[in-house]
Amino acid sequence: MDGGIRCRIHQKGSPQKVYVIGLLQGGEMFMKALILGSKEYPPLFRIEGCGGIEVHVGAIAIYLKQRNVEVYLVTRKGPGQAGVEHGELLHVYRVPYLPNRLLRTFSFNLFAFPLSLYLVLQSRISIVHANDFVSGLFGALIAKVTRRRFILSAPTFGSKQPEWPALARISLLAFEKFSLRSASRIFLFTPQDIRDAVRRYRLDKGKVELLGNGTDPQRFESAETASRTEVGISADSTAKVIMFVGRLTKSKGLDMLLEAFEALAKRSDTVLVLVGDGPERSALAKRARAKGIDHRVFFTGKRTDVERLLGLADIFVLPSLYEGFPVALLEAMAAKKAIVATRVGSVPEILKDGVNGVLVHPGDAQALSNAMIFLLDDEEARLKMSEEAHRTVREQYTWSSVGEKVYNAYISLVH
Repeated sequence: MDGGIRCRIHQKGSPQKVYVIGLLQGGEMFMKALILGSKEYPPLFRIEGCGGIEVHVGAIAIYLKQRNVEVYLVTRKGPGQAGVEHGELLHVYRVPYLPNRLLRTFSFNLFAFPLSLYLVLQSRISIVHANDFVSGLFGALIAKVTRRRFILSAPTFGSKQPEWPALARISLLAFEKFSLRSASRIFLFTPQDIRDAVRRYRLDKGKVELLGNGTDPQRFESAETASRTEVGISADSTAKVIMFVGRLTKSKGLDMLLEAFEALAKRSDTVLVLVGDGPERSALAKRARAKGIDHRVFFTGKRTDVERLLGLADIFVLPSLYEGFPVALLEAMAAKKAIVATRVGSVPEILKDGVNGVLVHPGDAQALSNAMIFLLDDEEARLKMSEEAHRTVREQYTWSSVGEKVYNAYISLVH
């Protein structure tokens, strides 16, 4: 660290030992942080069960490096990946996990626990930062044992997700209670989650803050559009493209999307492209065949070039039954897409109905179909909303603005 002075600070009269390494040129503090919860790094979606958390953590880690925070990130080990990778201010440690859908997240965090405990003590890490409630359970334990500061970021509440069985949701409720009450600072992703958590767990409102997600608009503005044949559409097709991007799970409301698209397909030349993979893929394909629209529904599987695929879309649709702060929505806005989305999670905070998108109630297939028809028929409205969506994301939802909130929280806890 050129120009830095290395020291250790011990706060007298405090039960916390806070290790900070130096005041760098420009007045920035050099800190060490352990980041937990990301199931793959870098977020290439080559391992099952990855989504917005991985994109979020990847972007935050990069931003923290830029602010001279030394990051220790523990994640899952995929095929062909090294167990340990050391870079400048970023150390990635990968641990095994059980591939079973119900056990993979818990087993990953369980295997990460002893390694994380060792890293905190050995490397004198001052901040433990968990990024969901399962890693929050173990992160809180590590922070208590080592007497470090604990930050919790929680994009979604697993106990609210309909796709999980009752026993899993009950377990997640216990994890939520313990990690929320243990945290020195809490980042949640929807105003409703903040209200619910403060009321249910009697939290100090002063330590809870809305965080959200971001995106890199430049990545989408400069992307070259994919060819139609890459997603299975005929090269000579002139059909309008409806696109969804995300994990194919029950909470995404894709049954409703198929129902809405069936009505749309009867009156217009359209195709539906589902970008992503997940446990509902085979059931959705079967349902499309039963409805006789399978020749118009295309599944791309996992893709890491979403910015290229979004260039094909005339309308982006997010029909979710439950959301936190969806990265896919921000990416569609950065790609200047006209958007139809449901009023769930932080979506109504991001989109204003009739201004930068069209909002419908979750589970209402007829309203979803009508919204798509409206945007397809009214080109002027479609273009105006897409431009406004792009302006919104550029002004309010970049990764640097999100990363700065996290960095400031770190600073406030070690001072």
